[in-house]
Amino acid sequence: IMELKPQAILICLKPAALHLASHRPPQSRIVGKQLLFKLSVVKYSQLCRRRFQADQYRLRLQLHDPMSTLRQQRQRLADLQDQMEEAMKRKLTMAKHRLALAGGRLHGLSPLEKISRGFGFLTDENSRRIEHAADVNPGDLITIRITDGRLKARVTEREEINHE
Repeated sequence: IMELKPQAILICLKPAALHLASHRPPQSRIVGKQLLFKLSVVKYSQLCRRRFQADQYRLRLQLHDPMSTLRQQRQRLADLQDQMEEAMKRKLTMAKHRLALAGGRLHGLSPLEKISRGFGFLTDENSRRIEHAADVNPGDLITIRITDGRLKARVTEREEINHE
């Protein structure tokens, strides 16, 4: 759209106004020119208002453009996907760390770990764990589990020690 200024409107309207003005007395020519100027100002302001409205409509169309909305939604989806992947990596790292800690604790509590350090695991004839001297009597058959096998033994004597 061409931008028209009051001078341009005056130039467009001038031939007709001059034609009218040439047939009037001098006082009416001045009034005619003033009227012509007011008319050009009104037309220019209407033109500006219409141009502003056209710009507003163009912006609304751009805002509601389906392709633009689709691009924005795709970008949002990509951003959310990146955030989700990062959150999953953090959770996985934390879960691996907790698992490693729990595995270390279990390893330290394992009877086989204790056996491998020179200790034995003792059970009675019914496969119950023997923890105290009072759990067996002389003559009982016991099993001793060590690093590379099992030993069967018979209790010949029991001596209890008080740790008070």
